[in-house]
Amino acid sequence: MKPVVLSLGVFPPATMSALAELFELHHFTVYPLPEGTLNPDVKARIRAIATEANRGAARDLIASLAEA
Repeated sequence: MKPVVLSLGVFPPATMSALAELFELHHFTVYPLPEGTLNPDVKARIRAIATEANRGAARDLIASLAEA
């Protein structure tokens, strides 16, 4: 089973292909994520977040993943 990664933002196609080969990828371009976007099962399995360099991940998103 591949590690689960949440990706946020727009990435070059080659980057997305490489991430998808290595990880179970849950990709969203809309951020912040609307409430309820990630189901609890997925949230509990996320082990990493990939973001655009100028975007980052908000503290509340990281905290919500830690609580799952």
